[in-house]
Amino acid sequence: MEQGQNGSFDYISVTPPYTAVDYSVLMGQISSSALVGEDSFIVVEYPSRTDMLDTCGCLVKISDRRFGRTHLAIYGPKWAQKRRKSDISAGTILRKFQVESKRNSFTET
Repeated sequence: MEQGQNGSFDYISVTPPYTAVDYSVLMGQISSSALVGEDSFIVVEYPSRTDMLDTCGCLVKISDRRFGRTHLAIYGPKWAQKRRKSDISAGTILRKFQVESKRNSFTET
């Protein structure tokens, strides 16, 4: 774990013994911990047939991966989420169009 400037950690890895943990309690404890900040990333290893929450305090689940029998939920700040094409707003499309138009006008002259 690497501790940030405000007392929170940048990266936290959680690999508890599967059968000895109540994951809803664990995630509640993690989300209320002073060690987790707005820009922290948390990787939680968990067994299959476990429903992991979509959020952990101020953090959102940005990925859920499976490696054989090992499952990893990765939580992080909202800015770390990958944007889907369907999430692109009309304003974003318009800004991209304006930038391209300006580039084309400079190359034509």
